[in-house]
Amino acid sequence: MAGQQISVPTTSPSAFKRFLVSTGLCSVADGVTLIAWVWLAANLTRDPILVALVPAALKWPLFLLALPSGIVADRYDRLHIIRMMDAGRALVLTALIGLIAVQDLPSSPPAEGLANPGVYIALLVAATLIGSAEVFRSTAARSFLPQIIDEPSLEGANGKLSGAELVGHTMIGPALGAFLIHADSVLPFLFNAVAYAYAMYNLRSVETRRVARATQVAPWQQELHEAWRFLISMPNLVYLAAISAFWAFFIEMTMVALVLHSRENLGASAETYGLIIAGSAVGGIAGAVWGPALVRRFGGARMAQVCVAFSALFTLLCALSGTAFWLMVMLAALQFCFLIWNIVSIAYRQRVIPLGLMGRVNSIYNLFGWLLAPIGIAMAGVISSQAQHYVPRETALVLPFFVASTGCLVIAILFWPSLWRIFSTQSVAGRHS
Repeated sequence: MAGQQISVPTTSPSAFKRFLVSTGLCSVADGVTLIAWVWLAANLTRDPILVALVPAALKWPLFLLALPSGIVADRYDRLHIIRMMDAGRALVLTALIGLIAVQDLPSSPPAEGLANPGVYIALLVAATLIGSAEVFRSTAARSFLPQIIDEPSLEGANGKLSGAELVGHTMIGPALGAFLIHADSVLPFLFNAVAYAYAMYNLRSVETRRVARATQVAPWQQELHEAWRFLISMPNLVYLAAISAFWAFFIEMTMVALVLHSRENLGASAETYGLIIAGSAVGGIAGAVWGPALVRRFGGARMAQVCVAFSALFTLLCALSGTAFWLMVMLAALQFCFLIWNIVSIAYRQRVIPLGLMGRVNSIYNLFGWLLAPIGIAMAGVISSQAQHYVPRETALVLPFFVASTGCLVIAILFWPSLWRIFSTQSVAGRHS
């Protein structure tokens, strides 16, 4: 029943360890693709739009499949979804590798047009399928964790998962991808195919808590409406969704500014920029290691307030950083704040959302952020472009940092009391299976 916490048996720690290994391995593979997809596309064409369409194909499923992925995660066995999506990604990449192997691809792109339209189309299709599988896997994985972890351990488990994702996606993956591309442009895809296949195999025979599901499948509109009604009936979740969405909007504004500020104002090379990004992940690792202890020591409410407030300060200091080193330090501090916020907010959602609704509610919750994030990126370009008419270019390039910092500060002020109320109570009302 709603408002009651169902007593469930403790699961084996080995289940989480295997889940952590598979998640980390998939994150490394995802990090490898940050470079590999664009690099292969750039070998086929010099057209920036055609090159950009390939990484875009990896991301557009986030918008179109967010809600369907939540429905699927609640209708079917989440572990099975995770394993099937990993298997599907391995098969898609294997097919792509086979196609590339029988083609005579140039070492450099033609001056105009496409070197091999067939391979390029296959690349777009493969990227779309990989991105779609990632949406379904990610939604199922976040909803799956409470089935293998007891509630008192959620913060620590989320910290380890977030740390593994950050290290794999930001540090190990891109570096490995660059190394593999240097040897052969196909090797990153071969590595990813093997990584996804092993991630699937590693999760075989994992024991989980059972999730009670309806014996008859309701229409998808009714299922979404049920999740929506639950979300809006929980004011705390609505507040958290608003905070996360607007925070994503302002932080994504800094992504474009970060590249331009590094290149033009600080004179950073591509290698130096890579080191800035990789070095900033140290902050996320620190958050994963020390975050759960800090939450236990000071409480989730206080840590959430501090992280949102200090994100405004560190975003401002990014704009004022005069060297690549200090920019990296400020980004690391931001990563620390983000990681701890994720530990606190995700664990809260995993406690209050019923297991049978978790996929759909999480997909609706995340959709707001996924919609606002690209708008924030576009806004950064508009702000810098228009500001050049009134201020020097070097100032215009960092202006999105100032706007984002102000926005984060406004969020902290407006939601300061709400954050204390939400996380200080740590209510588990609504949890049932």
